[in-house]
Amino acid sequence: MYDENIKFLAVVDGLKTETRWDGMRAWAQFKNSEQMESVADHSWHLCLLIMTVVRGDTFAHIDVLKCLKIAVIHDLAEVITGDINAYLVTKGVVTPEDKMKMEEQAINNMIKNVDERVRSEIVDLFHEYGSGVSREAVLVKALDKIDGWLHFIEHASPDFADSFGMEGVRHMGYWGNKQVQRCPELKDFSEEVKSRMRTKYERSGVKWEDDVFNLKWD
Repeated sequence: MYDENIKFLAVVDGLKTETRWDGMRAWAQFKNSEQMESVADHSWHLCLLIMTVVRGDTFAHIDVLKCLKIAVIHDLAEVITGDINAYLVTKGVVTPEDKMKMEEQAINNMIKNVDERVRSEIVDLFHEYGSGVSREAVLVKALDKIDGWLHFIEHASPDFADSFGMEGVRHMGYWGNKQVQRCPELKDFSEEVKSRMRTKYERSGVKWEDDVFNLKWD
């Protein structure tokens, strides 16, 4: 039993070096310009984001432990599929259905021999996140997008528009809004993060399009 679990852990160790954002060099604001955010970096930061934000009476209806478990496994498949860039999905290069199918196959292949209880929990959480059937799944999906915004604010280079292109700049401006707007509990926090994104755009000489980029709440 332990042998297969250890093999599984060895496979997912690859997430530490699996980079995100399709290798876009616009993120290079590091001492080492080759350093990129890994999938494991992102998953860890998302967990910390959950611990920081999801607390108090506003989130009394949320199972925080389940949120953390979802965050840990939500990108597990990418050790096999790689990071399927959201921009490619938006452009129709990869359909959401194909993305889900590839990730599901990857998950099933990597955990097929692990302990039944572990396998069952990972599969259940993976489908819960993908289908958004629980309050926790919806919340983690929203925070996953906000984590991307935070990474952009901290690490996109000042001349990011040159690397992104104007179409990419517009995509980054509204990317994630739909998911975040499903969680009114996140309104104040997400608006603060968005205001910092606006500052990033304007300091880089990029126009902030209020009607496209701003969050819209009912």
